[in-house]
Amino acid sequence: SVSCLVGAPSTQGLFRRAIAQSGGPMPVPMASASAAASRLCELVGVSSVAELRSVDVAELVAAQVKLAAETGSGMALSPV
Repeated sequence: SVSCLVGAPSTQGLFRRAIAQSGGPMPVPMASASAAASRLCELVGVSSVAELRSVDVAELVAAQVKLAAETGSGMALSPV
């Protein structure tokens, strides 16, 4: 999203202007994001980012749905 790109330190200097036409991102604290990522890894049975990249998309989506139900959030994986 435009808001995330404009706010990312690695994109500084790449944009002169931007128009965010939707609502801004709803970031979560790093500790909450880390806990959600760890739980997602548990749900799909992996222990590293490299392994997570090899998980089938359907399995990832199913795990995110389960994670959202566990946390009571409609969007368990959010921008940090």
